[in-house]
Amino acid sequence: MKKSILLSSLFLFFVITGCTDKSSRQDDESEYIADSHLELWKQQKEFAERILSEPQTFETDFTEECDKLEIKITESPDGKVRFFTWWDGSTGTMISHNNIYQTKNSRGKYHSFDWRDWEKEMSSVNYIQAIRQVETENETIYLIFYGLTEWSSCHAYGVEAYKMNRKGELVPAYVFNCEDLPQNINSMPQKDNLSRYLYIEIYGWIPPSICLDGGWMDNFFFDRSADEIYILDLIWNHKSGNQMFDEMYHRFYWDGEHFIYAETTFNPALAMLIEEPERFILEFELGKLLIRIDQMEDGTLRYTAFDSRHMFDSEPRLIIENGWSHEVEHEYHFYNNDYEYLLNTEEERLYIYKIDNSKHRTATIANYKIENEIYKP
Repeated sequence: MKKSILLSSLFLFFVITGCTDKSSRQDDESEYIADSHLELWKQQKEFAERILSEPQTFETDFTEECDKLEIKITESPDGKVRFFTWWDGSTGTMISHNNIYQTKNSRGKYHSFDWRDWEKEMSSVNYIQAIRQVETENETIYLIFYGLTEWSSCHAYGVEAYKMNRKGELVPAYVFNCEDLPQNINSMPQKDNLSRYLYIEIYGWIPPSICLDGGWMDNFFFDRSADEIYILDLIWNHKSGNQMFDEMYHRFYWDGEHFIYAETTFNPALAMLIEEPERFILEFELGKLLIRIDQMEDGTLRYTAFDSRHMFDSEPRLIIENGWSHEVEHEYHFYNNDYEYLLNTEEERLYIYKIDNSKHRTATIANYKIENEIYKP
């Protein structure tokens, strides 16, 4: 049996057995929820009851309140679906999350629904990462992405398709073509060779670049137009003794009714992130660019600038090699023809200087303030 199929089966086993176990614990919430989390959980429960009983709050901005209650809000691009997700206090291999959602249907009516009912097909205990959507001739298909497990060496994720019925409820939509699916991607359940669900397994380390924009699934599995899906491929890494990302990805395209597997394609961004570096140093966003600094095997540093919106199909905007750092001054230096790029992590600024042949600075070309946090391992 393939590892992916085995893990899928194990996942379903844990969900089925976990459901029964969890239901029995609901009688004594203080035993199920850690004491330190109990007060917060009670407040989250009160918030959920309010949302479920008052669908008209769909138009309310709950950002500040949800931040205090540690509840994640995820909205669809068309503004007609809004999910609230929070940790339910469980611990162990399978960490569960509660989900409730609100919708506004085509007639402008508001509705609230609970995904915590284990008896329903749509119930979910998973952490919702993002929502994308595509259009058919008659309806909108919502693609909901969420994490499935918290295993130490395996990250499992699901992509599930739904449409909205007249009552405003999200019901399964079978839009994934299950024929000739690539390795490490499963689908279930199936209906006439079309599925509403894709199951993806990722082993090992996830490049920090994928974690931008509020979650790596949101930023990395789908392009911004949501007309295509990109699923990462895997390769065995002998250096780390674990599976890592390959420089290939699987592409699915939307034909107006279904997602069809198209091809496995080379990704220049993934190749830059995983093939050559000896050690990741840091990265940050600068406008529409993602700047990344890696240490190479010979000890020198490499500066790479990606267009963050086209990392799937474009080469990096700029690559500067043979850089060096000054740890005391918190500086990283890179020379590119007649220019010097200097990153000061203490000031959180990127300077670009014009230099002469003797490498003396003659003019300041740019002085950028880094607004977003510099990510370091």
